[in-house]
Amino acid sequence: MRAVCARRRWAAFLAATIAAAGIAVNGGISTVAGGAGPSTSPYVVLYNPHVDAYSTTAKLEGSLGFEATAAYQDLDGFSAELTPTQVQALSANASVSAVAPDDAGQLADTLDPGGSVPYDISRVGAATGTTVDSAASVAVAVLDTGADMSNPSLTSVRAGKNCAMRGQPIHDGIGHGTAVTGVIAAANNGVGIVGAAPGTTVYEVQVVNETGMQKTSWFLCGVDWVIHNAKRDDIRVVNMSLDLQAQVRRVVAVAIARLENAGVTVVAAAANWAADFSSVLPAALPDVLTVTAMAGGSPTSTNGAATFSSFATTPAEAAHTVAAPGVSVYTTGPTYPNLLGLQNYGYLSGTSLAAPFVTAEVALCYGDANGPGPCAGLNPPAVQNLIMSDTAAYNALHPTYGYQGDPAHPIPGKYYGWLVHFGAPLVP
Repeated sequence: MRAVCARRRWAAFLAATIAAAGIAVNGGISTVAGGAGPSTSPYVVLYNPHVDAYSTTAKLEGSLGFEATAAYQDLDGFSAELTPTQVQALSANASVSAVAPDDAGQLADTLDPGGSVPYDISRVGAATGTTVDSAASVAVAVLDTGADMSNPSLTSVRAGKNCAMRGQPIHDGIGHGTAVTGVIAAANNGVGIVGAAPGTTVYEVQVVNETGMQKTSWFLCGVDWVIHNAKRDDIRVVNMSLDLQAQVRRVVAVAIARLENAGVTVVAAAANWAADFSSVLPAALPDVLTVTAMAGGSPTSTNGAATFSSFATTPAEAAHTVAAPGVSVYTTGPTYPNLLGLQNYGYLSGTSLAAPFVTAEVALCYGDANGPGPCAGLNPPAVQNLIMSDTAAYNALHPTYGYQGDPAHPIPGKYYGWLVHFGAPLVP
């Protein structure tokens, strides 16, 4: 492990470099100062473990003629505007683990403007008509569009970092992250709705800007923040309702592996393409709990797989796939106008609304007000295996619990997974 002073030198070095050169942190085409030069494009670079990022980057900048625009102190990497020649040289460098374009990803959810108040929380055993789960004993991070922490139901939500609009406070101009957060942790305070793990501490890490743009460098910035703060803030699970581009798979895989090494379990939405999620990131990665959506969130809805939900098609994909309610989910919204039109409270549909159910379940598996849970002391692979095995076992013991499209009622060529069930004791 490198000394803290080395990281400080690295940060100071970058700050001085950026100030001297006047380099923009955001993407775009740039040219060499003082005249036309080779065209560049934004890239992200991650090093292999145990590489001294400060000295290695300084040497590479000198030898290859680029200047880093941002650094990832715990992921060990940087972003920069690079020419094709520089990309080729970095890709071949023995110290480099991955190089990828700083491409834009996206969110994938649809607004449901109506429908009856769903019972999705009680559908998966997280509440009854008079009882709810307590807060988890560990914290959760949400990498998304941010959240409006002034919503009266989001009393346990904290600001992490705004990686999409650096230097600005977190602001959810879309409404997506606020909706996701409400499913996880909306408080049991008699106001609005109650989440699946009400009152659980959630850290918001904004990796999508207010137009819906998401860049790989912003995602890596968010992952880097979680890794850096996981031990201090007891962050043990992170929710990613994101859809990154397939061409950045190597970089995303490295980032997810380092989250796992930091003791953080990753839960990801399968996306809403009604197709195999093999090209969706991070959902396609085997060390992620991938969540599909089922339509069983109200007494009147069809109890089946959501028509929009992506799904698994291979045994390897099925091995880390579970399902949760994702149609007409009633949840929190910002208190101010937003792109989704989800103000204060409302309905949303999508696998992005299914994933936070599983995030809440994982957090509660670590423990709650009743004491440590079965996941306490386990590493992320063991947590993933426990969630998968317990979910399958519950469905086997309760054959009427599932839905049309689960493994007991399969749809040919499409695997959606068993429906999750919360096993924590409920409290009044």
